[in-house]
Amino acid sequence: MVRMKTCNHCSPPGPEFDTQINPSRDKDYSAFQPGCVPSPAVLSLRHLVLARTPSPSRTLKGRSIFMVAATLRPETMFGQTNCWVRPDMKYIAFETSSGEIFISTRRSARNMSYQGFTKENGVVPVVIELLGENILGCALHAPLTSYKTIYALPMLTIKEDKGTGVVTSVPSDAPDDIAALRDLKKKQALREKYGIKDEMVLPFEPVPIIDIPGYGQLSAPQVCDELKIQSQNDKEKLAEAKEKVYLKGFYEGGEALIYMEPEKQVISRSADECVVALCDQWPDQMTKEVWDYVFFKNFPFPNTSIPKESLQQLRREFEYWYPVDVRASGKDLVPNHLTYYLYNHVAMWPNDSGKWPLSVRANGHLLLNSEKMSKSTGNFLTLSEAVDKFSADGMRLALADAGDTVEDANFVETMADAGILRLYTWIEWVKEMITSQDTLRSGPADSFNDRVFASEMNAGIIKTEQHYQKMMYKEALKTGFFEFQAAKDKYRELAINGMHRDLILRFIELQSLLLAPICPHVCEFTWSLLGKSGLLMRALWPVAGPVDEILIRSSQYVMETAHDLRLRLKNYMTPAKTKDNSGQLPDNKVIATELGAMPELKKYMKKVMPFVAMIKENLEKKGERILNLQLEFDERAVMLENIIYLTNSLELEKIDVIFASEADDKIKEECCPGKPFCVFKSEPSIPVCLVNPQPANGHFSTVIDIREGDSRDSILRRLMKVDRAIKELSTVKLMRYEDPLLGPRRVPILGKEEVGKTPISNESIFHINPNTRKVHIKDNGLMVDIGDTLVYLVQ
Repeated sequence: MVRMKTCNHCSPPGPEFDTQINPSRDKDYSAFQPGCVPSPAVLSLRHLVLARTPSPSRTLKGRSIFMVAATLRPETMFGQTNCWVRPDMKYIAFETSSGEIFISTRRSARNMSYQGFTKENGVVPVVIELLGENILGCALHAPLTSYKTIYALPMLTIKEDKGTGVVTSVPSDAPDDIAALRDLKKKQALREKYGIKDEMVLPFEPVPIIDIPGYGQLSAPQVCDELKIQSQNDKEKLAEAKEKVYLKGFYEGGEALIYMEPEKQVISRSADECVVALCDQWPDQMTKEVWDYVFFKNFPFPNTSIPKESLQQLRREFEYWYPVDVRASGKDLVPNHLTYYLYNHVAMWPNDSGKWPLSVRANGHLLLNSEKMSKSTGNFLTLSEAVDKFSADGMRLALADAGDTVEDANFVETMADAGILRLYTWIEWVKEMITSQDTLRSGPADSFNDRVFASEMNAGIIKTEQHYQKMMYKEALKTGFFEFQAAKDKYRELAINGMHRDLILRFIELQSLLLAPICPHVCEFTWSLLGKSGLLMRALWPVAGPVDEILIRSSQYVMETAHDLRLRLKNYMTPAKTKDNSGQLPDNKVIATELGAMPELKKYMKKVMPFVAMIKENLEKKGERILNLQLEFDERAVMLENIIYLTNSLELEKIDVIFASEADDKIKEECCPGKPFCVFKSEPSIPVCLVNPQPANGHFSTVIDIREGDSRDSILRRLMKVDRAIKELSTVKLMRYEDPLLGPRRVPILGKEEVGKTPISNESIFHINPNTRKVHIKDNGLMVDIGDTLVYLVQ
């Protein structure tokens, strides 16, 4: 190992921070461009021969004064015709460690002071402050150029945050320089404005120095002529010209110094602009004996100037943190860094496995929208940009969903957008539930769907905890958010009598806790909406209650049945076109031969093989329990407990659940455990108009079909499907006209909507005559014609 000083980004010491210069790395910056490193340049020295304005330069009389220009192209120094300064920019003259005077910007001088240019590190001994206009017209002696004397001329586009503020002018190879020089030559008014005499500009022509194929030795003038650049303000054309003629290279000469500055602006966490400093980087005090004392308990205190308390603290912290529970790193480091990481620990503690790493987790690289990130292609996104674009939690959600293990994770921007919407929807739903919690159902949470929801929440806690422990964040997000939310949505759909207040509040609490490691800000907010004391981050991980797997499978059976019935209903309502029967049964010859030999199956052979195919498919999906002859739950009881949900979701009038033994022989053959068979039928009906005479209440007239045997409630349920403003049956009164012929023709009287009408009780039964198209109601043993219109009033 060679001891040497190296250039690094450093945060200068300040009164509120460390008094030493500490090299900074990417993680220490608050404003930083990825890949930014110290940029090397060459300081070209121009000896100041004569100052134009003597008053500010009296203090410099008799001193060796240099205007220092930073350049990346020292080989072009042979072609200098002048140097540029900005008239309105502030400059300083400061003394160097050799006693010479350098003129540059204060920012550049500060950088140089950390690179050994001044006597005291970080201290700039300012001799005098100057404006650029004070330097214009100064005669200079420049290294290597063929002109004995050149002059400082004005350029308005010099940047204060780059270089030294002094720019060397080589018009033969720099389009910016030839454009600015031509402006000064052509525009006498511009020369007069800054006090530039003709002899400082007009005699100077570009000096041929580098022969570039296709452009010759005066590349910049030729390209500017080709692009018809008229002045230094043609920025787009000048950028194109520089792209064509710029050649990279470095030149080392006796009249130049190596100077480093940040490639881009770098701001430290202390809000200070970083400089490039020469840093001593060898820990002289950290000898082998010191390390032995820290790492090994049985080693004595070493002979060192380090205070004993400091080394004891180091040893205590080492003993506390070791062994490492898990080291996370990239998959590309497995064959080198991570392997030697294990070797080193075994070599240092060959007889103490308690100091060896407990685990190593390797992760893949990160793709952006399924493509490798690359600045050249534009497919690039920094962390700060992602936070600005998607918010912190939106970005974290998309990162967690990007993937686990050594496979390359894929950050998808559409997923991040969708994640923001999911989080926003979740917050709004929580607000709604907290506000309307008094309207939720209370009492015992013992209904079928209450018990299913509670079991699914407990199962979600267990699965999510297991995934977090294994650092499988995509799976944790799946079970702890997506599936958790799906369980809530299913409960909301199935809970016909309303959701239970205690279960909903518990769900909000659990969801906040399970999602907190991924989306801490959103979850902290929902935690506060619950009125919880203290921060969510200090809350304990939830303890899962009992999980009833059979109950959960019963609920899955209901959902699968509803889906199956929905498909069959669709096929029933829209029969498929007849097709030629060119299909064949699956080629299972062995199974068909074995089953065909069984006498009891011979008459069912047409249905046996499709049944076999179904069983084989379900065996792969659900395991061996599909072969059980009986289900783990009572199918009929589960169906009856969810009959309202099935009826409403399928938009049917009524569903009757009967055993296969009570059905026709044909239906018996179609039934099998776990797959209920359904038969749809349409009963005759007669349309009747339902009128709401109440003014300005949002309800309307509609037509409802009445079927044989209907009751008042069955008709009102039909009405509720059309008039969504009706929430409860108990708020609706159904009435018939006393005169079914003239009643509907009379103009209703405001405030007397019930006059001339008779309420219909739930004991009344409707009867229809499809032949005469009339509807009668049986009330107290009497058959009454209701006509073609009924009235409903909403309280």
